[in-house]
Amino acid sequence: MPWEDEQLQQLVRELETMHSAEVRYQQSKIKERTKELKSISFYYSELADNINSAAMGREVEREFAMEKKIKIYNHQEKFQTV
Repeated sequence: MPWEDEQLQQLVRELETMHSAEVRYQQSKIKERTKELKSISFYYSELADNINSAAMGREVEREFAMEKKIKIYNHQEKFQTV
């Protein structure tokens, strides 16, 4: 979570003790850090989506393989009962 970042928390703590002339600069540093954290979290969410997509693709492949085995088995049973 972005608010759990130690560097961001430190910037906010420093902001509380600053004089008005320094506040604007500190706010811009906080804004930059939040943008960095958002881009990092976007990267990881995109990576997780890719992993999930790959896993779903493997699951579909397994289902097709199982269906194929069932069809072959059912086809063999028809010829054995005749």
